Amino acid sequence: MLFSMSTRIEEAELYAKLGFDAIDADLSSVNRIGELHDSLLDGEDWLEKVDEQRERCKQMGLVIHSIHMPYKYQFDDPDYPFHYEMMCKALKAADRMGAEWAIMHLKPTDKMVPLVKQLLSDSKVEHVKIALENGSAKKISQLIEVHDLLTEEGYQVGICLDTGHCHMTSNGLNYDIVEEIYRMGSRIKMLHIHDNFRNDDTHAVPFGGNIPWEK
Repeated sequence: MLFSMSTRIEEAELYAKLGFDAIDADLSSVNRIGELHDSLLDGEDWLEKVDEQRERCKQMGLVIHSIHMPYKYQFDDPDYPFHYEMMCKALKAADRMGAEWAIMHLKPTDKMVPLVKQLLSDSKVEHVKIALENGSAKKISQLIEVHDLLTEEGYQVGICLDTGHCHMTSNGLNYDIVEEIYRMGSRIKMLHIHDNFRNDDTHAVPFGGNIPWEK
């Protein structure tokens, strides 16, 4: 399976022509971030718009394997109710598109567990699992803790290992990425593969930074 990471759903045709047969539909911009806003989930007809995108992908032979949830939000943000609504809609869109996974960036542990539980309850999705992604400023131990707490309560979750985020040191973290892979073990269900030189999240292609890929 050729799989493109975080593709805007409108760009699906391009990836089909390039030979990909599955995509991760990027819904991270449905929140308002300055002037950046994806309107796919806006309006009363948002479900119809999602269905149209699903059918377009189906006609091109593209499987929507997963979606990337909105992640630029803060719990104390005055716009948080809107952001939460968009997260619920993104989960419903994932379910409607037939996606198996919805990728979420990790937030503080004490808020992340109840957030995931509330989102799954409010969105009423049946077939979507949550893939918790390691951020560049969050400890892997926090990621494992959230994963294990949710798993113990019967929730279907996994870890999306982002190699670039794991490799960065600019936020005071200094991981050996190989050790962290062994530490996360079978919790890892998805991969975001990219490279950097540890000082910036450049999203370079593998071997475009200094991740020890041979290891």
